[in-house]
Amino acid sequence: MIIPNNSAKQLLNEDFGNDTLVLAMNSHMKQKIYDEYSEAINVYTLSEYAGEPEQDIKDPYGKGIEEYNACFEMICRLVGKVAEYL
Repeated sequence: MIIPNNSAKQLLNEDFGNDTLVLAMNSHMKQKIYDEYSEAINVYTLSEYAGEPEQDIKDPYGKGIEEYNACFEMICRLVGKVAEYL
């Protein structure tokens, strides 16, 4: 799927607020956000926000198809739980 005019952007302190939710893939990235942005609030790991024990989603980059499939399945399951909650 191609989404026109869609690209990554650098987080800024102005991006954080009571109406903003940031979901990180792992606890390291969550902590890095809190360490680097003084205004950071409402930052959770995806698994934490989905109501599961906090577990990191491992980056499958450079690995085999099994790792990509496992990552995909985990993200789909967790996003499904978050969608039900929201």
